[in-house]
Amino acid sequence: MIACVTLLIGKAIDGLLTVSFTPLLWLIALFIVIEILATLRRFYDTRAYGYIKAVLAMELAENQQHLPISTQNARLDMVRELVDFLEKKIPEAMSGVVQMLVIGVILFQIYIYLGISVIAMSALTLAAYALFHKRFFRLNAMLNNRAEQQVRIVGLQNLSKLNLHIQRLRKIDIKLSDTEAISFWLIFTIQSAFIVINLLLSAQIENASVGDIVIIISYSWEFFECCILLPMNLQIFSRLQEIMQRLNQQSE
Repeated sequence: MIACVTLLIGKAIDGLLTVSFTPLLWLIALFIVIEILATLRRFYDTRAYGYIKAVLAMELAENQQHLPISTQNARLDMVRELVDFLEKKIPEAMSGVVQMLVIGVILFQIYIYLGISVIAMSALTLAAYALFHKRFFRLNAMLNNRAEQQVRIVGLQNLSKLNLHIQRLRKIDIKLSDTEAISFWLIFTIQSAFIVINLLLSAQIENASVGDIVIIISYSWEFFECCILLPMNLQIFSRLQEIMQRLNQQSE
């Protein structure tokens, strides 16, 4: 429904230009439905995922009683991080994918070359992320290893070992940040080209209405935003994939 908002805005503009208020009323109705469903889902999600956190934490505690306290503490934090990802980031990523599909279909119907542009840029964006996936996974594994040792190192009350631990964390954080920056730069460049190409293509459409132009420009920018956010969520998934592998190995 969120993906259809831009489409209805364009239709509402065309309707108002011809003194027709029906498309505007459809837009208002859509806003009301989205607000109601989003509020109800928030009430449900908070309770459901809170229950999941509690259950998983207890199951993990039972399965890892023989592990050092430092490892147990770190993995309990990882469980919360994993469930938070399921609650907040997975729906956001799924919404982004749905928006990208809807945008592709709508732009394809308006002008076939706009649809081809969407397909091409989607493939390039996913390929760009794939270049960095293994590095994200490896760096997050190193970060999680340090997290599992932190309580033990603090308990030693040895400032030199604590400083060494902190410096190693800092270096891993820097490598992660640098990798994110490079991947973001590559994806941003691809999507900037997408915006420019779509603007050039929109100029080739004959008899396009004002609403059509608004739809093309708005959807091109929304697609840009989805393609920027999706790899960020995939990067978080790389970290949680390593966490899930770590927790599953312990369960076995």
